[in-house]
Amino acid sequence: MNPRVRQLRFCIVALVAAFGLSLPDPAAAEATHVTLPSAPTEVAIGLYLIGLTGVTEASSPFPTFEAEILMDLEWRDPRVAFGDGDARHFYLEHEAQEALGQMWWPDPIVQNEVRARQTEAQELIVYPDGRVVYEERFNVTGHAELDLRRFPLDRQRFELVIEPLAWTSHEVQLVPNLERTGHDADFRIPEWSVSAVTIEPGTRVEARRGREFSAVSLRIDAARASAHYLLRFLVPLAVVMALTLSVFWMPARDRGRVGFIALLTIVASHGVIASQLPRIAYLTFVDLILFIGYAYAAVLIVEATWVARLEEREDEASKQRAALIDRRTRWMLPAAGLAAIAAAAIGISS
Repeated sequence: MNPRVRQLRFCIVALVAAFGLSLPDPAAAEATHVTLPSAPTEVAIGLYLIGLTGVTEASSPFPTFEAEILMDLEWRDPRVAFGDGDARHFYLEHEAQEALGQMWWPDPIVQNEVRARQTEAQELIVYPDGRVVYEERFNVTGHAELDLRRFPLDRQRFELVIEPLAWTSHEVQLVPNLERTGHDADFRIPEWSVSAVTIEPGTRVEARRGREFSAVSLRIDAARASAHYLLRFLVPLAVVMALTLSVFWMPARDRGRVGFIALLTIVASHGVIASQLPRIAYLTFVDLILFIGYAYAAVLIVEATWVARLEEREDEASKQRAALIDRRTRWMLPAAGLAAIAAAAIGISS
């Protein structure tokens, strides 16, 4: 043997002995391979929403939501049974993680998470008959698909899709545990309130590998707290628009200024609202309200100009016509505005 090769082997053996290292044993690796207890294995899963802890601003081009979840898994594995009696094996935190590394478990993942979930607490219980219960409390950030057509009176559905990491639907079936699914009705955040939490079974095909996985979807229905937008935007705008009706008791030559002030108020309000919405390709409820306001101000300006021109004429017929236009417009304009708002609300709701 080449002296240099012999010297290199001697150095490697010395390092292994010095640091207590051991080379992997293929037979040992095969012995620790974990297999399914049965095929398919049914895993009951319960998902309890502790709280919807945050939703990105509506203006975000990539909206997300944050939720705190308590996940409950239950399955049977005769290989971990250890006899009769009421004794149970409890494992908490890192001990639970170590125990799971020595046995089979479904290893669920959140398929549509934006960032890896942050585990807060873990508990593993093994019963004498082989029943296994695993509980995990975690925080997760998921992708949100927002429909803003009714903004700021909108309701949204946030969804988390959970599936096994490696086991297909032929190997593992996730079955919703309705008794362990729900939400904490007392949990509140300033801008959202959760109205319902449901869990739905289904399947998902992974495009990359073409395999089908059993999955469950946790659906969180929540409503936006619209009081902020109503009190700080829509109500002040409505008051300004209502006050502009006073122009019908003003000289015609002064009405144009009021109409342009109303128009500038709407433009400023539109700029504020536009900054709170993403670049979406459809109109929201608040957009429709603003467009109605534009039309309202435009009618005021046109009506004021028309009446002023008529009053400048010397003949009595023109003056009477101007008075008639005033009388009709002062009630037709607000009535048309309210009808347009009602139509917009009905159209958005349908």
